[in-house]
Amino acid sequence: MILREDAALAPSTRIPVLLDGELEPIAIKRSNLKVIDPNKFEHFEVNILRPHFRTNKLSVVMRDRDAQVIYRWRHVFEEADFGRARVNLLIVSTILLQELDTGTANRNIMVFPTDLNVARALQKALSTSSKINLGPSLDAIFQNAVRIIRVLQKNKKANLLISFFPARISPAVFEEREGEKRLQATENGCYKIYPCPHQDFFDALEVRFACRDKGRILIQRETFQDYGEQEVIEYVSNAVALGESTRLSPKCLAKRNPQTFWSVVLHLDTFLQTCQKNCPNYKILLKQWRPFVDGSQRCQMFWKQSICRGRRRIHLSEATQGVNWGIGNSEVKHKRLSMEYAMYALYAVYIGLAEHHDSEKEIVPVWDHYQDTEIGRFVLAFICAKAFHAPKWNPKLRYELWSTSFEKKGFNIFEMFAKSDPKASCGRCGCKDSSKLKECAGCGGAVYCSKDCQTVKWKEHKKVCSPVITETRRLFQEMKLDVEAFEFAASSKAGLSIARSLESYAGMTALSEVSSLGSVAFLLKIAGGKSILTFNGYAPSSADLGCLRTGKSPNSDFMMIFEKLNDLPILERFLVSCGPLRDIQIAKKSLDEALWYVGGNLENLRIRACGFTALEWAAKKGNKDIVEWLCNDSRTQGLIGIGSPVGWACYTGQVEIAKVLVDRGANPAANHPSLWGEHPLLCAAQNGQFEAVKWLVEDMGQNIRMVDQNGGGILSHIMTVPDWPQLEGHMKCFAWAEKMLES
Repeated sequence: MILREDAALAPSTRIPVLLDGELEPIAIKRSNLKVIDPNKFEHFEVNILRPHFRTNKLSVVMRDRDAQVIYRWRHVFEEADFGRARVNLLIVSTILLQELDTGTANRNIMVFPTDLNVARALQKALSTSSKINLGPSLDAIFQNAVRIIRVLQKNKKANLLISFFPARISPAVFEEREGEKRLQATENGCYKIYPCPHQDFFDALEVRFACRDKGRILIQRETFQDYGEQEVIEYVSNAVALGESTRLSPKCLAKRNPQTFWSVVLHLDTFLQTCQKNCPNYKILLKQWRPFVDGSQRCQMFWKQSICRGRRRIHLSEATQGVNWGIGNSEVKHKRLSMEYAMYALYAVYIGLAEHHDSEKEIVPVWDHYQDTEIGRFVLAFICAKAFHAPKWNPKLRYELWSTSFEKKGFNIFEMFAKSDPKASCGRCGCKDSSKLKECAGCGGAVYCSKDCQTVKWKEHKKVCSPVITETRRLFQEMKLDVEAFEFAASSKAGLSIARSLESYAGMTALSEVSSLGSVAFLLKIAGGKSILTFNGYAPSSADLGCLRTGKSPNSDFMMIFEKLNDLPILERFLVSCGPLRDIQIAKKSLDEALWYVGGNLENLRIRACGFTALEWAAKKGNKDIVEWLCNDSRTQGLIGIGSPVGWACYTGQVEIAKVLVDRGANPAANHPSLWGEHPLLCAAQNGQFEAVKWLVEDMGQNIRMVDQNGGGILSHIMTVPDWPQLEGHMKCFAWAEKMLES
């Protein structure tokens, strides 16, 4: 058990300790716990990889605590060796054998298996001399590992620790309430499992599930690796052999081992049949799992409803689910079908929500990696139009807004939102003779009376010729769903755009500013000359509502509608003109009144929602003239010591501005909750800002070996960004940091 030493604790004090696999903490006397310094241990994380879920071939990569690859097994595990538990045992045995062969004594080694049964069995073997067993198929391999452990302990060759590591589940950070959300969704049938459509995760399955969260309905996404029915059978067998069949309860699996939980949900019949044959407490388990059996049936019902609408026959039938999901061995087919699975899964979840929840409640789609796909383009266009139009605007203004939003994303507005049914008449000539009309084979969303009409119309229609778009359009129009917030995916170079005043934008433009506290979004120069500033998720006070004309969205986002910067309330006027819509003259004119508004307290001189100070925002956006003015003006000099202006400058690669700030007395190591509570060096590395990283280490003397509160170093922060090997800045940071760490 890894703890921090606390001399103030009496030996008889009971401390809550959460053991791997246990649902709730166990109170253990302080005197019975061994305090271990994790920094003195070498870390070995077992990562079992495969090229895609359609193959049984596995390979293994071992990483240390800084996420550096230290071993790469070129041997490919397959056939008899296949399975997460089996490969975990083989790898751990290999590590232990290597320790026997070394001449070093008392090495401190911590190993992180990704199978909970393997972790629990090895933990027991380390802590007791009693006989420990796994299930029949793994026991021989396990007993060999135990013999090696006994020799290591006898010869004092190594101090071993084993800790369960639930890899490849996203989001990566576990919360206590996540297990409850998974249970709620699966019990209601508001979930769907399908092949992950993102090309970087073809080896995984994905699940969408909906749950209630703080009065809202939230749609989550998680990825997990499924190893098939046999792995589920072995998991049950091993848990029973260890005498820990209580771990097989849905509550425990959902909370402590989500990888296995989703595999069990996918193979629920097989799981329950295996429990019936092996578990002494089967009746109790069956009672606990019964609601989820019913939820699985509802899930299938919602899935059928989602893919069987209209005259068009959808090929994603029940028969294509499981095994290879109808994808076979084709990567091209995987990309196409898995994306359709993803959209129909969302529809199925929405249908389930309509049955279980009040339609007035909010629904929050989380689109994750899809922003650069045709789904993402469509959804962003929809969100851009939907989230920003106020109900009281006149119809003409609303139509112009929607038109502009979709056309900027490359869609034909007349075809996307035709007043009449696009399948009621020929898309070119308007012929309504049903005997002549044939659906477009590509999307099923348009009809034509002849090949000539289809050919002539193709130039316009090809922009929306997708079954995904057809079904998405139907979903949004027929089900009248609301979207909570306008949100753009933040790219690694999002902060490098130079701030400009409102007047410099010629056409409609969308901007988004994000911190770990929240986000603000701008929609500039929409129809009628209006612009909108939205504080996403911010609850306005009565004072806010009286400050100028505002729009209160149905989703509790606070919106300010304005034509010029001077129309904004004084606090927003000052801060926005210092940051994304740079205008130093307006900023200077607004300063005194803004200070009066916050009672002279510079700590309160922050933008709502995401919490930037004027200096942080100016530094982040590269507004050097405003940074110098704020640092030199006696009224705002105190901002140098508030928040993390150097951190935000480094996060967006503004090294020259960071130097100005340090010269004025700013702390280059200061962090703040809005900067994810992380050190500026780690934030700059995560955003691929090579020059900033190099400056912080070489000129500012920052320790390149620093780690965050979870033990993650600079390399692990770089690698958290999707597609980081394809990003030049991240690759330069990684290569340089790796070389520095080795020196």
